[in-house]
This record gives sequence, structure tokens and C-alpha cells, in this order.
Amino acid sequence: MARLLRPFADHVSRAAWQTGPTSYVITELDNSLPVELQENMATRTNDVRLLPASHTPHPARMVTA
Repeated sequence: MARLLRPFADHVSRAAWQTGPTSYVITELDNSLPVELQENMATRTNDVRLLPASHTPHPARMVTA
């Protein structure tokens, strides 16, 4: 069991989202997270997309520009 938990004991020096490309999909019809909250969370990313979908949009519905 200790061997399985070992990855959680490793020290992380910096978060991956701070150094690599990131994106956020704002789901405009989300009843769980208001759009304003999603926009606030998206400020940390490099690429923001708007999708007229609910909380868990199916990836097949996404369109890249």
C-alpha cells in the first residue's frame, strides 16, 4: 500500500498550468457554475473558448477555430 501512495509524497516545485499552455472552455448554459465564475477561473489560462453547452459538454460538440 505504501508503494501505491508514494507519488503523493513527491515534492512539486511548481504547478504545470503555470509553465505550459492551458485552456478553459466556458460553458454558457451551465447551471452549476455561473459564467462570471468561469470567466474568473479562465483568467489563468492562455486560451478561452465559449461553448453553448451545459456543465459537462461532450467533446464531440467542440469546434476549433
